[in-house]
Amino acid sequence: MTFLAITYVPDGIAIAADSRLTRNLNYANGLSEKYIMTDNQDKIFILANGKYGICFHGTNHEGKISTTKLLSDFELECINDKDDIQEVADKLKKYLLNKYPFRETEFYLVGYSEDEPFVFLVNRRLIERINVLDRNEVYFGSYWIGERILVSAIKGLIDQGIFDFELMTVLDAAEMSEFIVSTAVNFQKLQDVFAECGGPIDVLLITKEYTKFLKYKMNLR
Repeated sequence: MTFLAITYVPDGIAIAADSRLTRNLNYANGLSEKYIMTDNQDKIFILANGKYGICFHGTNHEGKISTTKLLSDFELECINDKDDIQEVADKLKKYLLNKYPFRETEFYLVGYSEDEPFVFLVNRRLIERINVLDRNEVYFGSYWIGERILVSAIKGLIDQGIFDFELMTVLDAAEMSEFIVSTAVNFQKLQDVFAECGGPIDVLLITKEYTKFLKYKMNLR
C-alpha cells in the first residue's frame, strides 16, 4: 500500500509519499503471504524537465515493467517541452490504455498552466481534476489516499475547518502533507497488523517558479 498526500495552497503544491513496496505471494495450497520488498521505492517523480510532479498509487509492476520504468518510457516517447499539463494528462491516459490496458495504477499529476494550479488523477479509464469545485472553481486543501481508518479521521478534522489552507505557505503545505503520511506510517506501526506503508518520506514542492524535492531519501544517506 502507498500512502500519499497532496496539499495545494496559494503559494504552491506539496506531495509527500512513503517508500515501502510490498508484495503478495500466493501458494498452491490457497494460502498467501505478504512481505516487504523494499523501503526504498520512489513514488514521486519529476516530469518534463522540472515542470510537473507525479506520484502513483496501486500496482507497481506489471510483468517486469516497474512504474519507474513506465514513467521514464512515457516521458521519452510522449512528452515534449511545449506540452501543457492537460496535454500531459491526456497523453498519459492514452499511453496507459494502449500499452497497459490491465494495469491497476493511479497517477496524480500536479503542476501549473498559465499560473493556475492543477491536480489531476489519471488512470487508463479517466482523467479527473481534484483541486476544483463543481463550477470548476479552484480551491485549496489536501487530498490523500491510503489507510482507510486514518483517512476518515483526518477528513473529519479538515471538514471541521480547523485548517485555513488559503493562509498557508508552500512550506506549510509540505509540513501538512508530510504530517499526514508520517501519521499513517506511525498509525500502522502501532497496530497489530502488517504495516503496508513505511520507510523514508519523500516531499516534492511544485510552484510557478520551480519544482524540487524538499526531502528525498537519497539525500539522507
